[in-house]
Amino acid sequence: MIIQGSNVPITLTLDADVSEIPALVATLWNDSKMVKKWVKTDMTIDGNSINLPLTQAETAQMSASKHIISIKGLDSDGTTLFWDEAVIAVVGRRDKNITLENSDGNNANQR
Repeated sequence: MIIQGSNVPITLTLDADVSEIPALVATLWNDSKMVKKWVKTDMTIDGNSINLPLTQAETAQMSASKHIISIKGLDSDGTTLFWDEAVIAVVGRRDKNITLENSDGNNANQR
């Protein structure tokens, strides 16, 4: 689940270790429109677990609806790998555009 106005990364667990494959791409879709794309250098990868960062500004612009996330990669032999698509709900918030500040005055949501 993604909450509008949040900055929590999407964390996915795949069925294989992807840390050593040369190319990996994740895309987030709403209907037939691509909302966000991450390449391997954008991700934090730990074995078969990947984190896909999101900013408050990005999630605030997402519509409150079901989204689809797709993952594909390219192994060292040049074979394209596909993983099953997953449905992620984006939950609407009336306060999605209200930014939070730390006690030091820095914006806490734009990490």
